[in-house]
Amino acid sequence: DLKNPARAIPVGTIYACVFTYFTYNIVSVLVALSCSRDLLHNVYSFMQEINIWSPFVVLGLVTASFSAGLSNLIGATRVLNAVAKDELVGCILHPFKHETAGGNPWPAVLISWLFVQVKSKKCTVDD
Repeated sequence: DLKNPARAIPVGTIYACVFTYFTYNIVSVLVALSCSRDLLHNVYSFMQEINIWSPFVVLGLVTASFSAGLSNLIGATRVLNAVAKDELVGCILHPFKHETAGGNPWPAVLISWLFVQVKSKKCTVDD
């Protein structure tokens, strides 16, 4: 999907890591400068207390979790599709070669979703 993936992926990854590093450090310094030591040591949900509107923190956590789950699901399906196209394990993965016109490997998405559902049904609170 990229014109020059051998260059774009490493450069993009480095830029993302540097941006994230500086963003987290700036937020850490700003929080340390604006909050009391007692609040930082004793209240785990202190971000809700110092935010303009406390539900922003919960919404951010939920959307970040949802985004991470979806990106993992889509990323895994693209890897499964690539392995099937390259026939690395023979023809057993042949059904996962198919893609839509937009390049989305829908059979791989469905089977990955099914695996997640089967695994999540077996998990209990006692696990």
